[in-house]
Amino acid sequence: MVTSMTIHLFLLFLCILVLGEIGFPARAFNNCGTQSTSTHLADFLNLDMPLPSDADIRRDENNETIIFLRGDNLSEGMEGDQNFRMLQSKNSLAEITLAYLTAHRSAFKLMRPSQELSVSSVTTDDLGLTHIKFQQVFESIPVWASEIIVHLNQANQVVLMQGRYIPTPENVATRPVLNEGQAFRMVAEDLKNIGPDCRNCRSELIIFAQSEGGPRLAYRVLAPLSVPEGWAYVIDAETGEILEKLPTVYNGGVSPMQIKERRID
Repeated sequence: MVTSMTIHLFLLFLCILVLGEIGFPARAFNNCGTQSTSTHLADFLNLDMPLPSDADIRRDENNETIIFLRGDNLSEGMEGDQNFRMLQSKNSLAEITLAYLTAHRSAFKLMRPSQELSVSSVTTDDLGLTHIKFQQVFESIPVWASEIIVHLNQANQVVLMQGRYIPTPENVATRPVLNEGQAFRMVAEDLKNIGPDCRNCRSELIIFAQSEGGPRLAYRVLAPLSVPEGWAYVIDAETGEILEKLPTVYNGGVSPMQIKERRID
C-alpha cells in the first residue's frame, strides 16, 4: 500500500530533481512540496505600511515607481508579525520578499505583488546574501523589461531593492485584436526583404510600457535576417502600430525570446 509519507517523499524528490535541473541553489527550494509562495500572503493584504523614514529611496521620474531602496533592515516594522517571523525562520525566501512587497504595496504601486511578480531566480552569494529576482507580469502576460531584485541579509531581513517596473497596469487590454500572423505581416511589410510571411519570425505577447501613452498589449516579434543579425519589433496588438524597432544580434542556439535589448541598470 502506498502511504502518504511515500507520496510526500516522492513529490519532494521530484521537486528537487526539477529545480536542480534549472540550477536553483539549495536555499531556493523554500520547503518545496509543502507550500506555495502565495499560501500565507493573504494575511499581509490587511497591511499597507509606509517605508522607513530613514531609507534611501530613489524613484523613476516618469511613473514614480521605486527603482532603488536601501536600509539596514527595511523589514524591521514587520518583524512583530508572527507570520512574517515564521517565514524568516523557515527560510521561505520568495514568500518573505512577496510578503514585504504586499505589506508596502501602495509605496511600490503594485496592487497584488503575489499575482504580479513571478520568481525568475533565487541565489545566495559567498557572503550569505540572498538575491531574489522577479519578472513583472499582468494577467500572466510578462511586462517587457520590467524586473525587481530584492536582497536579503543572512537573517532574512530585506536590506536592498533595485528594479525597473511599472505600476499595476489596471486598464490595459489582455486580449489581442490582431493575431500573430497579422503581427508578422506588419513586420514583413516594414522589412521588405524577409518575405511576405515573415518566415522564421517568432513572437510573444507582452505588456509594453512607454514613457508616454501608458502600457499597451503588444507582440514582440524577432525577425532574423541571418544567424547573427535581425530586428526586434514591438507591434501594438490592437492597432498594428509599430511601437519599437531595434537591431538585435542573436545566436541561432538561443531562443530569440530570451534576448533583451534593454536591461535593468
